[in-house]
Amino acid sequence: RHAATRSLIRRIGDSPTLAAGVGALLPGCALSTIPLAFVLRDQGARLGTLLAFIVMAALLGPASILLSLALLGPEITAGRIVLPFLVIILAGLAVNRFARTPGSRKPPPETISGCCGPANTAAGCCGSPPGEANDDAGVLASIWNLTRILLPVFLIGLLAAAFLSPFISGEFAETHLQSGFSAYLGAILIGLPAYVCEGSEVPLTLALLELGVGIGPAFTFLQASVGTCLPTVLMAPRIIGLPFTVLYVGFWIAFSIGSGLFMGWWLG
Repeated sequence: RHAATRSLIRRIGDSPTLAAGVGALLPGCALSTIPLAFVLRDQGARLGTLLAFIVMAALLGPASILLSLALLGPEITAGRIVLPFLVIILAGLAVNRFARTPGSRKPPPETISGCCGPANTAAGCCGSPPGEANDDAGVLASIWNLTRILLPVFLIGLLAAAFLSPFISGEFAETHLQSGFSAYLGAILIGLPAYVCEGSEVPLTLALLELGVGIGPAFTFLQASVGTCLPTVLMAPRIIGLPFTVLYVGFWIAFSIGSGLFMGWWLG
């Protein structure tokens, strides 16, 4: 079973297409998929593959796709599935082609004290199976490390959402999000720092449409609010590094605006 799991992880790590597909099928928000991204990174997954996984895991999910189909219609749903897949897979392949492949970051063996004196857990101690003495402690340490990393990100995201909620109102939408390129910039400014869990971006987008916001700016908000949501941006440097995080954010802002312009032209 473990060999099959490792084989699957290696296969995902070599393929942005497979990583994007797995990320899109996973339920939950970006924070729930970050631990899996760490596993892929530690197994030596390439940068483009990691990028494809974390973006698609944040962008799509079974619940968000079904909600989009029910509330926003088949055209917008098709746009939010097809356009990101094409762009993210191409971007992942390009990054894998030109970026240096990171090495595996497996931690060194820990030393424990046992009846035979200090010994590496990988070598075992007193005839015990390798690592058995530290299994429980390792699980607890992993839970604590993930909690310590994710909790501040979660709180920052909630504070950002609370700060932005007054701006997503009828008056603001009527003034700044009606039409023109400034409407797309306004959608980016609202969507970029927002914290939304899987599916919650759909009713927010529907509310903007009901307030009279154009399809293009609303689609830009839909893409930006999940593709570059604050928790994802804050965690990305730990997974793909700061330079690629900056590149990813700039690229996704441009893509969100470009895809919004396309959807506005297509459906407007």
